[in-house]
Formats: sequence, structure tokens, C-alpha cells
Amino acid sequence: MGTDIGSIHARLNDAADYGVFLVGARRSGHDLPSLSGVEMHRGDEITVVGRPADLDKAQKVLGYPIAAAAVTDFVFFGVGVALGMLIGLIEVPIFGVSVSIGTGGGCLLSGLVFGWLRGVHPQFASLPTGASNFLRNFGLAAFVGAVGLGAGAQALSAIRDSGLTLLLLGVAVTVIPTVLSFFISYTVLRIRNPIELLAAIAGGRSANPAFAALMEKAGNATPVVPFTVTYAVANVLLTLWGPVIIALVTVNAS
Repeated sequence: MGTDIGSIHARLNDAADYGVFLVGARRSGHDLPSLSGVEMHRGDEITVVGRPADLDKAQKVLGYPIAAAAVTDFVFFGVGVALGMLIGLIEVPIFGVSVSIGTGGGCLLSGLVFGWLRGVHPQFASLPTGASNFLRNFGLAAFVGAVGLGAGAQALSAIRDSGLTLLLLGVAVTVIPTVLSFFISYTVLRIRNPIELLAAIAGGRSANPAFAALMEKAGNATPVVPFTVTYAVANVLLTLWGPVIIALVTVNAS
């Protein structure tokens, strides 16, 4: 941190006998303007061209090379997923109730840590853009399909037995808290960034499709942190309130 592109140009000229030229800079997958005053941060990537001998000299001054091959680092991602699943299995007893953040919450936390490692050490966790888009879109489609296949038959049976009343109540329970949460967060909590606000609401509702849509619209990782925090809290509260609601219903029914 503290080095700008102009200083990098000067280092390149000093390190090379013939010439090494900076042709691009990237941060978190996005191109940076090639202006001399643009400050470079740890984990940023630069692209240089020149003779192999000059590039070897420049590498010693600038940092380490990143493999140009567009291959997926399955080992890195596999370790991250495995650790996330193990974290999700951890249960903490609270007031006699075993509480865990679940596999989804564990993988989200693990993803934050491994994503940070990728940000500061770009030589790890290579993932081409095409593979990333495929995994995100296919994962969302598989999630929606699995939920629909698992709940479709029960939903039709419930509508057949209770009529449209149950369906309309479900719509109300889904829409009303979400709308109220948006206006309360915007006016009372003063969360004025719409991406962060919507991500926090999506996490509180455990709405993975909404999170995927936000990631696509934002084009960056801004929604990740607010979604992860509220997602983890929502899973803990859901685990705590589940036995309480069941106990209240049982008492009232008896």
C-alpha cells in the first residue's frame, strides 16, 4: 500500500536493461485506470510485457508471478468447503438448546476467510470468470429446483385442504416483514446504501436467490458481508425460536 502506478513505471525502467511496460492493473477482478496517481493495494495484479530476461528482473522488484493458465484450483475450494461444513456442524448449547449456524452459514464464514486469502495472495484459488459464473448460476438453479421439488407436493396438499387462505397468509408473512425491514433500516438505522441494505434483509430471510441476484447486479463483493452476518444471526435465532414456537403451540393446543 502506498505505491502508485507512476512509481511502478519508474521501478520497471530501473530494473530492465531494454524495457518492461505496464499494460494493465486489476483489483478484485476489475480493471484499474492506468493513471500515474492511482494507488496500488496489497493483492492488486499488474500485467507487464517485455523480454523474458527483463521480466525476470522486474519480478524481483515488483512481487511474485501469477500463473496465466485459466484453471480452477479445486484443492483450495475443496478445503474451504470442507472447513465450512465442519464449522456448520459445531453446536453450542444455549439454555438447553443446541445451536449451530448450519452448513450454509459455515460455508459462508469459510468463504469470507478464503476469499480474503485470495484477495491478499492472488496466486491461490485460481477461478476463471466463466467457471465462476457457471457455478453461481447452476448453484442457484439447483437450489431453487431442489426447494420446489421438495415443497411442491406439500404445498399443493396444503392448498387443497386449506384453500387459498394459507397461500395468501404465506405471501403476507413473506412480503410484509421484508417491506417493513427495508423502511425501518433505511429511516431508523440509516442504512442508505441500497446494496448493503437489501443484502442484510436477504440474509435475515435466508434468501439465497436474492443474494445471488444482488451479487449479479452489484458486480462486486459488496453484498457479501451484510448478507453473511444477518444470515448467521437468522440461523441461530431460527434454531432458538423453533423449539419455543413448538412448545407454545403444544401448550395452546392442549
